[in-house]
Amino acid sequence: MWRALLILAAANGFSQTLPSFDVASIKPSNAPPGSSGGHSGEGRLTWKNVTLRRMIRGAYDVSEPQVIGGPKWVDDERFDVSAKSDHAAGDSEMMLMVQALLADRFRLVTHRETRDFRGYALVVAKGGLKAMPSAPGTPFTTSSGRTTVDVTGCTLAEFGKRLSNSLGFPVTDMTETPGAFDIHLKWTPEDPKPNADPGISVFSALQDLGLRLDARKIPTEVIVIDSVEHPTEN
Repeated sequence: MWRALLILAAANGFSQTLPSFDVASIKPSNAPPGSSGGHSGEGRLTWKNVTLRRMIRGAYDVSEPQVIGGPKWVDDERFDVSAKSDHAAGDSEMMLMVQALLADRFRLVTHRETRDFRGYALVVAKGGLKAMPSAPGTPFTTSSGRTTVDVTGCTLAEFGKRLSNSLGFPVTDMTETPGAFDIHLKWTPEDPKPNADPGISVFSALQDLGLRLDARKIPTEVIVIDSVEHPTEN
């Protein structure tokens, strides 16, 4: 297995063997879409009802629009993942373990490249930043949906990634603002129905935080799926 991981790791742009989980399980999920979630810490990872594209997004620390290609089931089929390392690995090390797990169980091979995407630059609006700085020691937490992003202890670069997942377009942090923030962002989706309540757009909601989205072509690193297979049995 280690030799296989070494070969697959090299195909994914690595020159060394990736660390791996001591125990890992991947099973099909029958739960409906919209009920996915997960947590990780101290060498343990649990993801419930997630697509493979969502797994790749987490493993490579990119937004979902930055994961390119793959067959239709990559977005349609969902899985429950449970994994444990033999030591209290941190999140960064565990995401390398997830990369190894995907290479082993899904035979996933990818490569990185840079493409110009239609997206947004996240910048500070006129009047200055109004987002609330996090108190010292605030843990990093995120929760997001189609019209919400809630984060604590979050850098604006990470906030941009979560916003990108909700909007379906790349969002690159160009605020040049260090530090962590607690942000609750909620907006109303555009509704094509006549006389529908327009609510508040994501652009107006961001203005309340002293932030702005500028539409532009953005050079964006992407993860391209070269080949993938349905997962092997546990």
